[in-house]
Amino acid sequence: MEALTKSALSPPEDNFRDSSRKKQRCDTVPAVTSQQPITQHSSTAKHSPTPRTNTLAILSLVLAFFAPLIGFILGFVALSQVKSRSENGRGLALGAVIVGGAITALYVVLFIAVAVIGSSTPAQY
Repeated sequence: MEALTKSALSPPEDNFRDSSRKKQRCDTVPAVTSQQPITQHSSTAKHSPTPRTNTLAILSLVLAFFAPLIGFILGFVALSQVKSRSENGRGLALGAVIVGGAITALYVVLFIAVAVIGSSTPAQY
């Protein structure tokens, strides 16, 4: 039984008869390590700061729903600021212009329709 366990645990001798050959074989085997490859972290690299979102663009979009004419006007001001300051928020400002303009146009059409209907109806006292 001892002979069986000894032969099972020891490497075969016929592959490594010459010690120089054994050394060569060991040198050519790449070293296996459990460490992860070294990578550069983004904290070491210098980044340019990301541009801020224009506050007026956010405000104009919110106001476009509650006070459409003010949101419409502030949307154009925000578009100008975004372009000159190289900030983010162009889409917000453009959305404020579109939404504010559309709602303002609907209010104008509604006002004209009420005025026309009111003037064509005879007044009964």
